[in-house]
Amino acid sequence: MQAHHMDGIPWAAALLDEDGVVVGTSEEWRRIAAGDPERTTFVDVGERYLDALRGRAADHADDTAGRLGIVIRRVLDGGHAAAPVDYACHTPEGLAWYRIHVTSVPGGGATVIHLPVTSEVRTKLATQSQTLGVIELDTDLQARAVDDLWARSRGVGSDEDLGDGWWEAVHPADRSGLLGLLRDVGATGGPSTDPVVTDVRFWGADGEVSARAEVSAHGNEDGTLGLLVALRRRDSHLAGIVGTDRIGRDALTGLPDRTVLSDHLRLALGRAERDGRRVALMFLDLDGFKPVNDTHGHVVGDRLLVMVGGRLSGCLRPSDLLARHGGDEFVVVLTDVDDMQAVQEVAERMREALGRPFDLDGDLVAPLQLPGLSVSIGVATARGGEDPSTLLRRADAAMYLAKADGPGRIRTADGDVAAAGPVVDLSATMVEQAWSEGEFEVWFQPIVDLSDGRVEAVEALLRWRHPELGVLPASVFVPTAVSSGLITDLGWWSLDRAMATLPIDLGVDLYINVALSQFRDRDRLEGLIARLGNGAHRNRTVIELSEHVLNTDGLWVREAVSALRGASVRIAIDDFGAGFSSFSRLRHMPNDVLKVDDSIVRGIDRDPAAQRVLAGVLVLADALGLRVIAEGVEHTGEARVLRSLGVSLAQGHLLAPAVSAEDLGGVIARMKDTVSGLEHREG
Repeated sequence: MQAHHMDGIPWAAALLDEDGVVVGTSEEWRRIAAGDPERTTFVDVGERYLDALRGRAADHADDTAGRLGIVIRRVLDGGHAAAPVDYACHTPEGLAWYRIHVTSVPGGGATVIHLPVTSEVRTKLATQSQTLGVIELDTDLQARAVDDLWARSRGVGSDEDLGDGWWEAVHPADRSGLLGLLRDVGATGGPSTDPVVTDVRFWGADGEVSARAEVSAHGNEDGTLGLLVALRRRDSHLAGIVGTDRIGRDALTGLPDRTVLSDHLRLALGRAERDGRRVALMFLDLDGFKPVNDTHGHVVGDRLLVMVGGRLSGCLRPSDLLARHGGDEFVVVLTDVDDMQAVQEVAERMREALGRPFDLDGDLVAPLQLPGLSVSIGVATARGGEDPSTLLRRADAAMYLAKADGPGRIRTADGDVAAAGPVVDLSATMVEQAWSEGEFEVWFQPIVDLSDGRVEAVEALLRWRHPELGVLPASVFVPTAVSSGLITDLGWWSLDRAMATLPIDLGVDLYINVALSQFRDRDRLEGLIARLGNGAHRNRTVIELSEHVLNTDGLWVREAVSALRGASVRIAIDDFGAGFSSFSRLRHMPNDVLKVDDSIVRGIDRDPAAQRVLAGVLVLADALGLRVIAEGVEHTGEARVLRSLGVSLAQGHLLAPAVSAEDLGGVIARMKDTVSGLEHREG
């Protein structure tokens, strides 16, 4: 397209050269630019459009401008055209919404066309948004109210998800991202006009639901601030609107989206069944991506995701498919797979590609080098005869197993590729069947003094000895147990089992998780208090409570905690730093130990911001007379930094994984040598 052709376009449009410089504009573009003296969006010929967007992103914290700039940069670099971006722009008539389309130009460059979002289109958008429900939260993230749509989507009564009940419905893998967004919006200190959007999954009446969460702050009649979370069915707003040629592409990365993934997988499975070949599906989740967003902002995070997509694409054959599944998750479909060696080779190429540092250019962010990323990969294979959702679910479950093993691991749901792989069924029915057939076990993970290797305590952790997959960690099945209501009985059983099987002669304290729902069972709670007050575990038991307990106003919770402490039971706040806790509530809640969440510990040797956060937690804990335990220690560098900051107690795979009661004595006996070996490796 030539610059003089732009006047034939009836909308606001600009032609960019290979460097993103405006070389031609339409008459409507020039009209709007004339009424916008600050040239916030509609810049003149000769100016670099990417610089204008970068300024908007940096000076006004405008994430949408940053996202649009990333899309343009990718198209200029020869990438796929993406789904359009909705953006509010200044015009002579005031603020107006546009749907912005970016397309490549033969020979290099791109066109940027602003299509006005008319009232008719906006009505269509609203109609197709398929609202799944609205939740009203207070600043402690307690649900004050949910609407009828949410109750119907969840299949529960409208009062069951009040308080922190709604949080149990959120997919565990999406909680940290949603929590960060809620924190950001809540920190604004006042009502917000435009919602902030993220993708999230939750358990609905018929299983897992993928949604787009729109979070905004609003003022209440009493003058307090609250948060509104509107959940809409993901990607529904793209159908039937202008730009249908881009449906099927992820708006940020330009990669195929879930719809294309499902269609491609269905065809590949059908072809594999006819040809007698196999299909491999790889579910990838980036390790440590959240700290990038938290430290550098979403624009940097978005740019990093685009670069990740580019590197992963370079590891695949033309016949393979790479799709963005949402957030920092990607899915790879490999066809014509003969053996697992080929899958392993692809996985190694991807891990190597992502392990190199990322140099972000100066188009949209200040020049920045980020360290390489590790990636957890779950693999499932099939020879046809399986629906795409089942294969995807199997790979997803395998990915969770990989993450439980530690960063950068690969797990398969199949075992030998020559045999049909078992389906990983994590439905409520299967979890309840496992419960009735006695497939659950209690294992123990040491809590270690980093100064001398002494094992001071152990944490009791649930495990499921699956008949086909082996031993599964709690992170795989506990969300299902929570949503099905089994978690209360499972929690009491695990507590009894831990006290019965932990050898007393080891002389270690016992840390054990208690769910908030268990506090509602007053008879069992009173029995526990009597048992701990007089039994062999007197003065040696620490009850771990979720950080969400701090946000619970119930008098019964405070009374239960006080009664436990009266029986010489200590209280630990688990996963501290992963939630939305109030320091004032921490001060008033009787507790003894803070267990710092692994999201703070992970990669702390490379993250000065995380080091400052942990240093602040240590000051707070010291002022309140609390002990601190670092969770999720995986690398020697993390242990070194923890020691330098004054953290003495830690647990994680670097020191020891969870083991059965039978193996615990040997692990404890070797721990001093293990810690001594870490010191030599650091040196």
